[in-house]
Amino acid sequence: MKPRSPASLLSCLCVVALLVVLAAPALAQPQLNEIRTDQSGTDNDEYFELIGTPSSSLDGYTYLVIGDGSGSGTIEEVTDLTGLTIPASGFFVAAEGTFTLATPDLTTDLNFENSDNVTHLLVSGFSGSNGQDLDPDDDGDLDITPWTQIDDCVALIETVGSGEETYCATTNGPDGTFVPSHSYDCPAGWEIGAFAPLGTDDTPGTANPCVGVTSITLNEIRTDQPITRADGSIDGGGDDADEYFELAGTPLASLDGLTYLVIGDDGSNFGFIEEVIGLTGSMIPASGFFVAAEATFTLGTPDLVTVLNFEDTDNVTHLVVSDFSGSLSDDLDTNDDGTLDVTPWSQIQDCVALIDDAGAGDATYCATTIGPDVATAPGHVFQCPSVWMIGTFSPVGTDDTPGAANNCAGAPVEIFDIQGSGTASPLNGQAVTTNDNIVTAIGVDGFFIQTPDSRDDLDPDTSNGIFVFTGSAPTVAVGDQVDVTAEVDEFFEFTELTSTPVITVDSSGNTLPTSIVFDSTRPSPDPNTPSCAVEFECYEGMRVSLDMAWVCSGNQEFGTDPIAEVFISAGDRCFREPGVEFPGLGMAGIPVWDGNPEVFELDPDRLILSNRTINGGSMISAEGVIGFDFGDYEIWPTSLTIFPEPLPIPVRARRDAEEFTVGALNLFRLFDDVDDPGTEDDGQVATTVEYLRRLGKFSIYIRDVLDSPDVLAISEVEKLGVLQDLAAQISTDDPLVLYSAELIEGNDVGGIDVGFLVRDSVTTTMVTQLGAAEILTFDGSLLHDRPPLLLEAEYTGGPSNFAFAVMANHNRSLSGIDDAGSGPRVRQKRLEQAQSIAQKSQDFQTNNPLVPLVVVGDLNAFEFTDGYVDVVGQMTGDIDPSENLLSGPDLVDPNLTSWSVRLRPSHDRYSFNFNGNSQVLDHALSSRVAGNFVSGFLFGRGNADAPENLIDQNGTALASSDHDGLVLYLSMNPDIFADGFESNDTTAWTNTTP
Repeated sequence: MKPRSPASLLSCLCVVALLVVLAAPALAQPQLNEIRTDQSGTDNDEYFELIGTPSSSLDGYTYLVIGDGSGSGTIEEVTDLTGLTIPASGFFVAAEGTFTLATPDLTTDLNFENSDNVTHLLVSGFSGSNGQDLDPDDDGDLDITPWTQIDDCVALIETVGSGEETYCATTNGPDGTFVPSHSYDCPAGWEIGAFAPLGTDDTPGTANPCVGVTSITLNEIRTDQPITRADGSIDGGGDDADEYFELAGTPLASLDGLTYLVIGDDGSNFGFIEEVIGLTGSMIPASGFFVAAEATFTLGTPDLVTVLNFEDTDNVTHLVVSDFSGSLSDDLDTNDDGTLDVTPWSQIQDCVALIDDAGAGDATYCATTIGPDVATAPGHVFQCPSVWMIGTFSPVGTDDTPGAANNCAGAPVEIFDIQGSGTASPLNGQAVTTNDNIVTAIGVDGFFIQTPDSRDDLDPDTSNGIFVFTGSAPTVAVGDQVDVTAEVDEFFEFTELTSTPVITVDSSGNTLPTSIVFDSTRPSPDPNTPSCAVEFECYEGMRVSLDMAWVCSGNQEFGTDPIAEVFISAGDRCFREPGVEFPGLGMAGIPVWDGNPEVFELDPDRLILSNRTINGGSMISAEGVIGFDFGDYEIWPTSLTIFPEPLPIPVRARRDAEEFTVGALNLFRLFDDVDDPGTEDDGQVATTVEYLRRLGKFSIYIRDVLDSPDVLAISEVEKLGVLQDLAAQISTDDPLVLYSAELIEGNDVGGIDVGFLVRDSVTTTMVTQLGAAEILTFDGSLLHDRPPLLLEAEYTGGPSNFAFAVMANHNRSLSGIDDAGSGPRVRQKRLEQAQSIAQKSQDFQTNNPLVPLVVVGDLNAFEFTDGYVDVVGQMTGDIDPSENLLSGPDLVDPNLTSWSVRLRPSHDRYSFNFNGNSQVLDHALSSRVAGNFVSGFLFGRGNADAPENLIDQNGTALASSDHDGLVLYLSMNPDIFADGFESNDTTAWTNTTP
């Protein structure tokens, strides 16, 4: 189990600013409201939006962006707002001259960074300058604060834990693995908006599209105030100068068409309208709280001055209705049975009944009730999450908060109110009490509780579960009903109840809340139609179950957790698919890969179960809860059944002496235990124990899993001496398997090369390094880090000699391909490398038309386009330029054949696993003449699906590398369909199978 990480230290100034924002939600100053930092294409529509009091001045305010520059804490954007005002709409928009979504209030240059972690701030009294480094020691604390006050801020996160510092406690993101390109503020916290199509939920100049907050609700009511009698006692009957009601709603929302009503009695009959306050022409102020009061009001400045004759005895019902058509004193309950016979409105927006005597027989007309206050109607009430509270009666103003957030400290709340519908709890940092919830799972340092089914809010966007952090072994049991008082904390984005929680057990042995079933449709596999507003966040802390789910990868390994999480999918096993990862490039024709959003993690021993190594390809059934750790949502199981996939799965043996094999294997940066001078090995030196262990593991894998290929193309090996050591280890382990090593040093700054192990059944004619001096046109650097290596040889192990050639390759990786800075170079290099290899393959076919050519290796590319460049398509000559951002000419004729596509069914096309997504990176291609002799193709399973920690285990082939090796079979007398299917494939197939 991973230890709890220490909380990052925030600058004192940012913390103080956050506390100011939390403590004073009324907008005394403008606040950040919406930001777009990126779009597909040219970024014409970047903007930021402030919300504030209409017509208020922005003098003295400055909009800043703090990013990384030469180091963390560098000011990247300065927009001075002096001389400007918030328009009548209440929304101020700043954008560039190319802006198409609205008419901005300020046209200016915005150079918003759309990668890395950045902090956007609104400050007062700015005295600094653009490019200034405010955090010279890059420790995450601002050493220089050239302003008098931070008025609002939000940090946009690309990567959690990347080391890129942020300078605001309020955060938003990441959006998958990207910084959110569109962000907007809602009452529950900042939300991630749509990236594309542009304008989907962008609302510059109008209210944000916050789900569930557009309605107007009753928020606070005072119907009475005290009088001190001659004997010193306190009672009602004062002059009621401070009666008021307060509504809550979306800032600047119109109240047109709404009416405030009070329904009571006429002394003997029920259902009479006692108060009518028309609200047309009014609006919710920027604070979000609308106050109506009499002219004698002393507790603040009301938004509406009117006459209020609130009854402070008997049971009465307060309502906000739409389209009222009745009149004062109308009798709406003509038969006094407690049911309204007349409803002169189109809709009740909200209501609450204030109770004087629950058994008096006075009717009420709302299911929500509050009171009595001992034996009288409550003189002051206010709404908190999930519950109305009786406020202090005397002295007036003790916890009255007209125009501001209610004093809800200590009011019981439901778990779903704590969780909210956004990415963070709306109550973060506050003390809360939540009662009568059920313990669902127990860990070593806390436990999970969940709302009983009977109180489920039925909102798919809010979670009903939460983790209670106790810091030591909990004293509760599964099934206990408990009350918890604690502080809400977003611990590295995982919502917890913490700070020495006070826990009371009410009862035991209760039925557990129903678990959420994860299956092929939930979590949604389509990022365009998620199962809920924020996928996985809406299940955080809740019970879940899954039946026969795929394990998409073996256990990960971390320094503190050598047998860590596995990636799983409740639907199908997840494979990489064509295109740019969602949201894509927004360009017609270029495919978009959905990113497999349904993939998540399972940590076997995070709670009470013992740890288990689990192979990729296994199936599991489990029950547990959804936790969050190191930036990822995980199932923490309470029960787990594994249906293991056996490993290793070796390739088949050669059918006869006429069949020989060409293989390829990435050795996962195999370095020896000698520190070579200079930068030859880039400082990568193994211990002697590690080096000998890895040589032994590779020997087993090559012999037992790959069946000792006649030619084995090698990538990621340090030097010829290391390859010779491997050949010697193999012959020591099996004297009948004799290899010679071939390697020519390349250009890789990390010290890795390509080479060959050539078995004594093959006679080498020539080994040639190709293109070592070729230049990348993008910047004039060398094109090939690991230049292709061409082996020309004869197979001599059969009845006659057979001439052939093998080209070993290791292309530039995908790392950085999506990055705004390095991406263009990465894409161009991958294209030019592919074209270079394609030309070399074509040259060989042209010059040696009768010699079979096999092109193998770690191409760091899929069998289809990644949307930027179709590397394999360029190399085979099968390319569709319309599906690629970059494309070159078709250089190959006749085309090469990709055998992973031609001879493996779709479920067996992978050699590597990245974040649970299986993918082909290692390929065997061949010329048309070589294709006449191909008799099979297989991957040797034992690496891509193996738990990572097995790399440290002696005596096993498993996890010798992070790539599975491949074997291509060639026969002088090929009969590829002799079996109907490959001998280690469990699914029969024919030559029509894709």
